[in-house]
Amino acid sequence: MVYAAVSVLPRHAKVDIDAAVAETRRAPGVVNVISYAGLVCEKTGLARPEVAVVARGYWLARQALARLMEKCGGPVALPAPNPVQEDVVNPSRVTRGTAHFVDGRLRLWLATSEMEKTRALAAQLAAIAEVHVDLRVTGEAEGGAPADILTAAIALARLLQPAPVQVIVTPVLTVPLAIVPRTEAPEAASDSALAA
Repeated sequence: MVYAAVSVLPRHAKVDIDAAVAETRRAPGVVNVISYAGLVCEKTGLARPEVAVVARGYWLARQALARLMEKCGGPVALPAPNPVQEDVVNPSRVTRGTAHFVDGRLRLWLATSEMEKTRALAAQLAAIAEVHVDLRVTGEAEGGAPADILTAAIALARLLQPAPVQVIVTPVLTVPLAIVPRTEAPEAASDSALAA
């Protein structure tokens, strides 16, 4: 299993996005950084550009995405220390889902209260028959699983197969990265930067 933290790329980045992505790929624990077509705008018919930072752990993916978005001038999610705390803070908003493509079938693990509607939407987004979508409900949520979770999970599961991928969508609440508490003292950060 790998973990992918996803967000929308800013339209007018302050820096060269390719350089920022290349730097993020070299971060500890990061497996890949993938740009993909996200949700399609109904008015324009165009897909919004999204980015996924794929890492070996939930927290590694979230931290690497926050640093990438800060460099690109985009919104930075306020990170919760762990997935359980996110569920307590906003239990009605589904922010994660797991997807896995195996033998032409799509397996999904999602929180939803509308299983059939979610399965139908997943089949439509994956362009496969509904009978090939195996949906496992992992918790309750208001309504069907959000399209942003499904779009990201399906796109990344295809690209990263055969590994299952847990997708973490950036919560709506955003703050500048500088406000997020650091885990090491400023002196330690300076020393580690000099050592590199």
